[in-house]
Amino acid sequence: MDTLPRSCPRCAASPKQPGPRQAKEGLRALASLPGALLPLVPSFSCPACVAAYAGVLSALGLGFLLTEQVLLPLIALSLVLGVASIAWTARAHGRRAPFILAINAALLIASGRFAWSLPLVVYIGAAGFLLAAGWNLWLRLQMASKERSA
Repeated sequence: MDTLPRSCPRCAASPKQPGPRQAKEGLRALASLPGALLPLVPSFSCPACVAAYAGVLSALGLGFLLTEQVLLPLIALSLVLGVASIAWTARAHGRRAPFILAINAALLIASGRFAWSLPLVVYIGAAGFLLAAGWNLWLRLQMASKERSA
């Protein structure tokens, strides 16, 4: 005779719904996206882009954002927040590789945008930063699924 308790067939067949904790972790991982996307705002080399950005930002009341004096601290703050959010979740899952990739990508973005003025370096850095953020999110979700199954 089987003395182990059986689980309810209805409960065992129902898929597990993501809880509020999972949603918070997913949103926390998205905090690194502004650091990767903000440097992609083009410099004032394309007249069509400048007109489009000026129109959109002025309509939103944010026309002052088109100056380099404002973009430098805004990009630096976004990169610091992005790297910090990756570092925070890297501590949780214990893998440092996404954090190291994010730091190198942030350095590429900053130097490509402000020191060398090379858009290709900024694009490579942004792609690396997005890769680090996605990798970090994947590792965090993998860790969370192992915690749920245990």
